[in-house]
Amino acid sequence: MDPVESPPSPAGRRVGWVTVGAALLALTGVVVAAVWILGGARADAPPLPPIPSAQAAGAPEGLLDVDPGAGSMPPGDSEYPVPEGALYVDAAAPAGGRGSLAAPFESIQDAVAEASDGATIVIRGGEYHETVEVTSAHGLTLQAYPGEEVWLDGSVVVTGWVADGARWRHDGWDVALDSSPTFKRGEAENPEENWTFVDHAHPMAAHPDQVWIGDIALDQVEDPGAVGTGQFAVDPTTRSLVVGSDPTGAEVRASVLPRALQLRAEDITVRGIGIRRYATSVPDMGAVTIERPGATMEHVVVRDGATTGIFVGAASATLRNVTAERNGMIGISANFADGLTVDHVASIENNTESFNRAPVAGGMKLTRSRHVSVVASEFADNRATGLWFDQSCFTILVSDSRFDRNAGHGLYLEISARAAVVRNVMARNARYGVKINDTSEVVMRRNVVVGNGWGVAILQDERRADAPDAPGLDARHPQPDPTMTWLGTDVTIVDNTLVGSGSEALLWFEDYTDRSDAEEMRVTAARNLYVRGAADAPPVLVKWQVDPGHVTDYGSLSAFREETGQESGGVEVIGTVTQPLESSPAETGETFSWPDWARQAWGGSLD
Repeated sequence: MDPVESPPSPAGRRVGWVTVGAALLALTGVVVAAVWILGGARADAPPLPPIPSAQAAGAPEGLLDVDPGAGSMPPGDSEYPVPEGALYVDAAAPAGGRGSLAAPFESIQDAVAEASDGATIVIRGGEYHETVEVTSAHGLTLQAYPGEEVWLDGSVVVTGWVADGARWRHDGWDVALDSSPTFKRGEAENPEENWTFVDHAHPMAAHPDQVWIGDIALDQVEDPGAVGTGQFAVDPTTRSLVVGSDPTGAEVRASVLPRALQLRAEDITVRGIGIRRYATSVPDMGAVTIERPGATMEHVVVRDGATTGIFVGAASATLRNVTAERNGMIGISANFADGLTVDHVASIENNTESFNRAPVAGGMKLTRSRHVSVVASEFADNRATGLWFDQSCFTILVSDSRFDRNAGHGLYLEISARAAVVRNVMARNARYGVKINDTSEVVMRRNVVVGNGWGVAILQDERRADAPDAPGLDARHPQPDPTMTWLGTDVTIVDNTLVGSGSEALLWFEDYTDRSDAEEMRVTAARNLYVRGAADAPPVLVKWQVDPGHVTDYGSLSAFREETGQESGGVEVIGTVTQPLESSPAETGETFSWPDWARQAWGGSLD
């Protein structure tokens, strides 16, 4: 568990991908390609050091500037074909329609109520202020009409404002929303220190009320008498909504509906639509909830939800070209989501309400889920961790994705097992680029980890899956489970590029219990490229547990290699100077083979 700390300032709008320039430098007889980041960072993001590339070690050249093309097309751009016999919906239609193109239904829920298994509902352009629940029509498809912009919107326009001193007031506001701060409705916060959902510095985070004046979201405060510019409050005593900015001449919107879509039938497809401004409370789980197997969301935008954007709570779901952005707590969460495919998904600028990083906040968190793949996706500018696997996740693939400028870790693997992490970029995350905590059988290969608070950490603490009443077990499987030990054994860090110029080590292994060392835990590092801005930046290259209770700081790769036998094929560059090599991978005969479990689960995706 990470200690709680204040989040950074709010992330700016998403910016374009970095541009890359390369220059060949002839240095002491060694040709090194130096790559600079020229743009793409928000204003307060730390600058990135040069990234040299050497043929003997590290990730493939050019990986840093790869754009995964993640996220949805804008609503209105999809052109899904309309099948014969489709049902139509049009928010502007008069009541009484029966679903034809000429006489469409007025609401999506009306169409769902009439749909049979396998039907397609085609939604005409417009704004739909409703909650849609699919309970019986299995195999149903909900899609936008070709080329038309469809939004499910959980807010209403608020008019009738009255000036009240330095504030403005709307009377007759009877909207009462659930502000429970945990997943159990009406339950108080966890009293354990550092495990509260709500940061005491942001006490209104769990209140799902939201107000916008034009496109500007206001901050909620508790005391209506203390509302200032850019703020609002709900006054249940006087039944008033109070804002501190002048609403004259502007459209004012307030969120009133908790949920957009509840998918409670099997094999539902939702595509080509947008979902925004829902007043989702923490125990509502998500503006969109997937509650039965086989759901697919494709080219869907979910933004500006009060807490969670999308929740996946069933097997065999697919999220493809989905954007989850600016949600109050987390973009996407999942539990019992076996077989989940996350493909070209963008989860960006989430945790706008500044919930604590733990127990849940950020881009995406998964628990108790097996055989999950996250490919070609982006987790950026979240005010917590980018992507987090926790509580007995098993058989994981994370590939070809970017983790950039998150206020927590880029990628976090915690009390889980069997993860293949390949060809990703972890850059400018405030804490660890990759944190592997109590997680066994991890292979991290061909990744670029650059400019993070720390580089890669493999850590072990007191938690054990065989402990009585251990929280975080997957009760669907017999216990104790020999494949889910929560011991960080068999971790391999190979062919990666680790770059830093700050104060923290680029690679770190430690058992906080002082019961084991790297050799006993079978933690290995090989053929990695280590790049430091200077010999003292960072001053420690590697922290490594060489004996139980003894962690050694290594100031150079040669010292680390000499004492531990690790990294016989590794390369170290300080500034622009490649340090002398005693041997190369070819000379040492080092080879790498993916473990059988990884090949069986992910096959050619690993290459």
